[in-house]
Amino acid sequence: MTARVGAILVVTALWVTAPRAADAQVWTVESDRPALGVSIGRASSIDSGTGPAWNATFELPMFPTWRLRADVGRVHWRFAEDMRGRGFPQRTAMTRASITLARTPPVPPTPVCGYIGGGPGVYWFPAPGNQGFTRFGLHALAGMEFALPRDRAKIVAELRVDGTRTEGTVNVSPLQGSAVLGVRWKLGR
Repeated sequence: MTARVGAILVVTALWVTAPRAADAQVWTVESDRPALGVSIGRASSIDSGTGPAWNATFELPMFPTWRLRADVGRVHWRFAEDMRGRGFPQRTAMTRASITLARTPPVPPTPVCGYIGGGPGVYWFPAPGNQGFTRFGLHALAGMEFALPRDRAKIVAELRVDGTRTEGTVNVSPLQGSAVLGVRWKLGR
């Protein structure tokens, strides 16, 4: 081995094993892809009604930290007492369709991410005799997402509060809450 080859090997070994200066940390937020989700959980109203709830969502990224979400949900309540005097049987349901503007924190992508949001909704309540009525309202929500490997799906845990207008002869609970757990699948690549 010549001195020249030895020098090249030493320089190469030092270059490979020498510590490197860390790359500058750049805090960026990646915009998510559109996503579809389903979740199930429990719901309750101020009238002491409780029961199962389910949601189906479609979510679009708006800006790096904002998402627009459309969702449809249904709640089945069972009341502790007969609510016929208020226009409801002991068991009843509510169907809702709502739009949510949700915000995620501006931090680098991590496996766990929180979000908050709110928006308007339309709520349909059945009434005895195949009659039903619609109420408009607002909702607020907060949740956590847990990314699964390969970043194609997320486990979602969410708390939601819905408030509706009360009017007319049939009173409906103006405030409902729900806690759900579900999965959200990202669409596209």
